[in-house]
Amino acid sequence: ARPAEVQVVHLPAPARGSVVTLEEPPLVGRDAQRAVLLNHLETAASGQGGLVLLEGEAGIGKTRLTRELVAGSGWRNIYTVVAFAAQTDVPSSYSLLLAALSPVLSPLRIRQLAGLLEPVHFQAAALLLPCLAETLGDHPPLPDLPPPQACERIQQALIALVLGLSRITPHLWVLEDLQWADAETLSLLPLVLPRLAESRTLFLLTGRSADLRANPLVWNALQSLDRAGPFPRYTLTRLGKDDVGSLVHNLLGREQTALAEHLARESEGVPLYLVEILKTWRDEGHLAPTERGTWQWRGDVPTARPAHLGQAVIGYRVAGLTPAAGEVLSAAAVIGVEIDFDLLGRMCAPPDALSDHPRLLTATDELLRLGFLTETDTCYHFSHEQVRQAVYHRLSSTECQHLHRKAALAAQALFPTQV
Repeated sequence: ARPAEVQVVHLPAPARGSVVTLEEPPLVGRDAQRAVLLNHLETAASGQGGLVLLEGEAGIGKTRLTRELVAGSGWRNIYTVVAFAAQTDVPSSYSLLLAALSPVLSPLRIRQLAGLLEPVHFQAAALLLPCLAETLGDHPPLPDLPPPQACERIQQALIALVLGLSRITPHLWVLEDLQWADAETLSLLPLVLPRLAESRTLFLLTGRSADLRANPLVWNALQSLDRAGPFPRYTLTRLGKDDVGSLVHNLLGREQTALAEHLARESEGVPLYLVEILKTWRDEGHLAPTERGTWQWRGDVPTARPAHLGQAVIGYRVAGLTPAAGEVLSAAAVIGVEIDFDLLGRMCAPPDALSDHPRLLTATDELLRLGFLTETDTCYHFSHEQVRQAVYHRLSSTECQHLHRKAALAAQALFPTQV
């Protein structure tokens, strides 16, 4: 019999795996905390909302764990808002809460809320959120009240706004860096907490443990929250050797005990320092990506550098930047949390020009590639506030004064109505 023909199939070569990024390596040592936060989220989505505090020292991984919760929230179709308190001497009234509310209030949401909120609440909230005023139509102006009653009217309006939004869809509100929050937002939180129990709202507050207790306004607000109702609090601690070993295994695809022990010892279990050390090793050529999506270690385990922690780790990496990238990074540190591209360009332009976009883009590309900056649709951010502070503290007093003056002049030229 004639042998059957064998069909030959040419399969494509396997695709190269995506590299485990050092900008956001796998989450380790936080499984229990992630699970409990997700449980709070699911409970809130079912109609039993609440307010939770996540605290720990700077660089301990609060923002990283929060991003995991935000990802879980998106997967569960829960509307998520993340807002950061700004470190300013005199924050404006309700600045943190308004930063969270403003992006939520789309034209559709406003029309939906108009049918849920009492007109007086809608009118009072519109005093702080002008986008609401366009939907109000013709209403008599609110009566004048003494300051305490006017303040209470605003508070009740904002609470009604938050609760109204939860009637439309479940919400996760992430308020980061509570240690810098304004007094008005802080005073509102204990008032809203008892109302959340029958809503589809979860507030997640994050902050640095020592700073939360050092700021009397914040500490009093936290104690008021504890008296107002259930107020779960979770403190992140440093990673243990096993956690660091798990991270090294994920990065290299195999165990490497000596390297894991060295990394645990040099970082002292602080996730931010750990990531910065890994980036340093990458920049020095000790770590290189493989086709499997993992990393390959080259050479011997490095010797520890003196005081190779915290700002010293970041400072060592900053020293390896090109002069142009270093100049741009210093200017960005002076600008602050949200780094406007045009403002940065003005500050870093040659004396005889308003901007030098090719040079600026080359520098920002280097800073993005090396993980100092991240970018959104509207601006740049530092990868971590500790990175910004480390860069800022490297500047001399003369350099600080010079850059602050350039920032002020550039802001005045670009945003004359806001300065």
